[in-house]
Amino acid sequence: MNNAVVKLALLFLLPLGFVKGQEIPNTLTPEQKAYELSLV
Repeated sequence: MNNAVVKLALLFLLPLGFVKGQEIPNTLTPEQKAYELSLV
């Protein structure tokens, strides 16, 4: 049971590390950021 939990945790957490490691360029203007934030 414990082994299965560890495997599931790695399965879900490992892709998050790859996404976090990628550099995402900041191409939004401050006006676009304010607009997107206002939608939330």
